[in-house]
Amino acid sequence: FPERLRYFSMKEYDDAKLNYESGFSPDIVEFLGRDVRSHPKNVLGENARDRHRQEEALLSKIETGEVLINKAVTVFVDRMRKMIAATEAGQPWPPPARKAQL
Repeated sequence: FPERLRYFSMKEYDDAKLNYESGFSPDIVEFLGRDVRSHPKNVLGENARDRHRQEEALLSKIETGEVLINKAVTVFVDRMRKMIAATEAGQPWPPPARKAQL
């Protein structure tokens, strides 16, 4: 649904003065303090993390999304075809792991 994309400039983002670091439960505060999964900038706090996500979102393009979705669908369909073929042939799915040959 590319028509649903809404682009915000960083100026618009900054003008909104969003604050994602207040009013959280103690559990959420503790999680945000130790979560380093998305980017090293996490040490700067949730507002900095969100600003970084907004900066990265500005790099996205409709064409890139189409390529990613097409690839995901192709991989999924290929796997489903292999699964159907294996089960119709009476073979287990997923196939058992092969032992490395020495």
